Amino acid sequence: MEIQHTGRSAMRGLRTLAAAGVLLACGASQAQELGLLVGNYHGNHRVTLLYTAAVPWYSSELAGHTFEVVPEAGVSRYSASQGPDRVLYQVHATPTLRYWLGDLYLEGGIGVSLLDGTRLNERRLSTAFLFSDHLGLGYRVSPKVRVGYRFTHVSNASIKQPNMGIDMQQLFVSVAF
Repeated sequence: MEIQHTGRSAMRGLRTLAAAGVLLACGASQAQELGLLVGNYHGNHRVTLLYTAAVPWYSSELAGHTFEVVPEAGVSRYSASQGPDRVLYQVHATPTLRYWLGDLYLEGGIGVSLLDGTRLNERRLSTAFLFSDHLGLGYRVSPKVRVGYRFTHVSNASIKQPNMGIDMQQLFVSVAF
């Protein structure tokens, strides 16, 4: 029984990763950054591979600082430390607003995501289509490297009950190429 459950979970993960690969490849000609985000919150862990486009959708000067909107797309793997439903995969796309203060920046974004299931341990999400929002703080270490912190919330915005959502604190590094 455990082997069958693990096999189904692995197949779901492979399908999700394949979909993410197609999503990321669609913008590969303009790829500027790939990022790795890792974090946890209340016993749940998340690892994310994040693609950020080279050209912002919007960029402007505001009070002598740059304000921009950049498209992001990613694939995430959630894991719980216990329970029968320990792994979820997520594909997500988020327009992210960044306000640069020199090399330091504040960011926030609200986007859409699709999960390969609706349960992560005790968390019940009721829909696989979810909204993903985040707030963060980052620092440009060099022209090609950024580091930072994000707090992310994923839920269905009360489209259907239950709507327990998943919260996550993550540290990240992003490298331009």
